[in-house]
Amino acid sequence: MYRYKASLYLVQDVFISDGIILDFTISIMDLDHDITQLIPLLDELGYPASVEKLQKRLNIMAHDPHYFTFIVHDAQKIIGFMGCIKQYAWQYDGFLLRIEAFIIKQEYRHQGLGQQFLSFVEGFARKHAIHQIILNSGNR
Repeated sequence: MYRYKASLYLVQDVFISDGIILDFTISIMDLDHDITQLIPLLDELGYPASVEKLQKRLNIMAHDPHYFTFIVHDAQKIIGFMGCIKQYAWQYDGFLLRIEAFIIKQEYRHQGLGQQFLSFVEGFARKHAIHQIILNSGNR
């Protein structure tokens, strides 16, 4: 179902939900091209940020091999993103993946796309010998 290409973790899929065809791709965020489209998603999450502040944060994360920012997009726009950290577990010998940020645009929700996105990350975790996924959640 999912196809990984090299180290980009690129996935392209067509998903049908309630008669609606969603043709989407999941990939690693491109810092130079995607940052402005993340701003409204962060606003929806309740974490507003300027382009400059987000650029600074993401530049730090982009240079740390334990951080991953995945995006899900159609042909024109980003429709969701997920920010993850791979870390060593305190409670057992192995790695876990902490999802710090996860959002699908409001108009794309309740169509199963978030579930597909999480399935992708589960496959990513298995491929990288990560034994647990933790999803941080907050209500602002």
